[in-house]
Amino acid sequence: MKMVRLVAASVLLLGSDAVFAQSANDAQCIILVNEFAKQAKDPNQQKAAQNALFFYLGRIGDGATSGQLSALFDAQMKNLNESNAQAKLEACMKSIDGKVQLLSSLGAPVQRPPAKPADKKPEGR
Repeated sequence: MKMVRLVAASVLLLGSDAVFAQSANDAQCIILVNEFAKQAKDPNQQKAAQNALFFYLGRIGDGATSGQLSALFDAQMKNLNESNAQAKLEACMKSIDGKVQLLSSLGAPVQRPPAKPADKKPEGR
């Protein structure tokens, strides 16, 4: 219960007065990756968990009150337990990997053509 309150408080500190998680799954992922970040001993795992937390925090949108967000986290905590937490955490991470692969499949970023110098006068005039 303390963890849910801490997550909700940290979300509110990010600068939005009214926020809500886009889905129950996103709320579960926020809870799970936050807990994994706290428990991870390996620096690479801690970094991966922190990045995952930022990913899911980025999916929180404006529109709900802190009370609604708190209620969402409270409800989702009831759906998490020792037997399903690992599988759900893996699903959260797999979702992020899918987004990374999608972006990677786009190849090199589109480059803009170089800007033309403004001080040149058109020829022939």
